[in-house]
Amino acid sequence: MFVKVCGITLPDDAKAAVDAGADAIGLIFAPSPRNVSLDAAAAVVAALPDAVRAIGVFRGATPRDVLRTVQAVGLAGVQLHDAGSPDDVAEIRRAVPFVLVAVAGGSADCASAERWRADAVLVDAAVPGSGAAWEWSRFRRPDGPVRVVLAGGLGPDNVAAGIAAVRPWGVDASSALEDAPGRKDHGAVRRFVAAARAAAGTLTPC
Repeated sequence: MFVKVCGITLPDDAKAAVDAGADAIGLIFAPSPRNVSLDAAAAVVAALPDAVRAIGVFRGATPRDVLRTVQAVGLAGVQLHDAGSPDDVAEIRRAVPFVLVAVAGGSADCASAERWRADAVLVDAAVPGSGAAWEWSRFRRPDGPVRVVLAGGLGPDNVAAGIAAVRPWGVDASSALEDAPGRKDHGAVRRFVAAARAAAGTLTPC
């Protein structure tokens, strides 16, 4: 089970995610209370071990802007909201080792997610980053061999239910793991990662 802790703004919070066993952390460059500057993001990346991916989160950014940020910060992956076109994603994939494309759960974009040719699709609420869970019963697995990362209101108390309902390849959480926007509750981070690992151990993801 791939586990990502998103909305990281501080090296100490990144270290807490690493210590909890997360596979990746998310750094938000889109408009958000959790937005980070290039300098702050670079400081977080410098604190990570090589085995943990730093993934930049973008909304409606051009491939040129995404790649400029990847190079400036040293990102190992990107997460694209309002990704543009499959050609835009392909341009980014030629230079970035791991690409997630975000879609709304239950949407037509989710059903046709294979067209993005991304490493995985992140299936989120209709308003990403809102902290709202969506109705997992509406999920229909995308056509083709698409890896799914479940997001949207996940936290320590409901991640097991989300995994049971969707059977994803991975999970992603942010606001439910915070003391305040951009400031992680380290105990909640530990509980979230542990709950995701435990739930994944009882299932065979599709």
